[in-house]
Amino acid sequence: MGSSAGFFVRLEPADEAKLRVHLKSYQELVFEEGFPFAQVANDAEPNRELLCAISKELETDVIWLEFESTVDAFRYLHWRRGALVRTLRNGLKREGTWESVDGEPEPWERWKAPPKLGAFDPISAREAALLIAEHWGFAGTGAEPRTAKAAKPKPGKPKPAAKEPAARRKPR
Repeated sequence: MGSSAGFFVRLEPADEAKLRVHLKSYQELVFEEGFPFAQVANDAEPNRELLCAISKELETDVIWLEFESTVDAFRYLHWRRGALVRTLRNGLKREGTWESVDGEPEPWERWKAPPKLGAFDPISAREAALLIAEHWGFAGTGAEPRTAKAAKPKPGKPKPAAKEPAARRKPR
């Protein structure tokens, strides 16, 4: 992970066609088996109206995640069923500064101190992006979803065989 910008949609296979109606021809939809979210790649800026509409129409979570690890900047926007429930932005305009903090903290957030608007608080954008990807189970990031992690075998029982990485399913 170096830098990335795009959005993720919690998607049931039956809703793929509904999502594709909203996408532009240059946007790639990436699914990985066992991951609850599909990634929509090739976006530079979040289109808030579009992301809200997708979340509302599909009655699901839509998350915009943008980060640049070389300057430790990131932006996180989370819609649930059409409502924007969390906004975080750090370091995009002023290095190490919380530029946006709205909504209730989410379970993945593990800050040393709660984010405060305008406060200088340098964070690791890469670590924040990994925490988010692991918590939600984002396809296309290399992070393993929490739901797919294997349980530790009990003593005396054989270990389960390692799974091969799932191949990406390309757009139709």
